[in-house]
Amino acid sequence: MVVLFIQTKFDDQYFKQKEGSIQEFQTKGQNLLKNHKYQEAMQMFDNVLKIDQKDFPSLCGKCECLIQLEKLKDALIFLEKALQIEQKHIDLLQKKSQCLTQLERYQEAIVIIDSALQFQPKNIDLLLNKSIKFQIRHMFKENEKI
Repeated sequence: MVVLFIQTKFDDQYFKQKEGSIQEFQTKGQNLLKNHKYQEAMQMFDNVLKIDQKDFPSLCGKCECLIQLEKLKDALIFLEKALQIEQKHIDLLQKKSQCLTQLERYQEAIVIIDSALQFQPKNIDLLLNKSIKFQIRHMFKENEKI
């Protein structure tokens, strides 16, 4: 019985220590991100993700770093992981659409905007983004014909 109590107390201390580490890494990561030190920020977010693979703020932070470093294919992987946690997160859906557009995957970008519009059908930014993506897709198709 005593062994269980000691083990439980150890587990509580371990989880508190992990939680403190997560918060510390996230704070450092956010500060580095604000200072445009994307590579270093990404290391902080990676440290959190080693502890908790589904830590939403760290997934979002890593996505932002990857986007800023123009590693868009990698950013899409982490955007997808974050969207599995919060499917209706409009900002993430817009970032995913922007990445797809930059990768010239226009139809996919429009599909993502359409899914975001299901959650916020009167969102002006989404409607404008959809319109812009249609125009870009149209211009891209016209250039292919030449």
